[in-house]
Amino acid sequence: MEMTETTTRVKEQLTDFNQQAQRFIRANPGACLLGALALGVLMGKLASLR
Repeated sequence: MEMTETTTRVKEQLTDFNQQAQRFIRANPGACLLGALALGVLMGKLASLR
């Protein structure tokens, strides 16, 4: 019983987080694109070190 309550609570929190993220991305698309680009460059640099 407790597991079902926990999973329901986690699902609600993840849904809320997803909605907040979507609103932020819609309000700031340029910043999100630049952040994704920077993260991609950083990941590429880290991967090339191996």
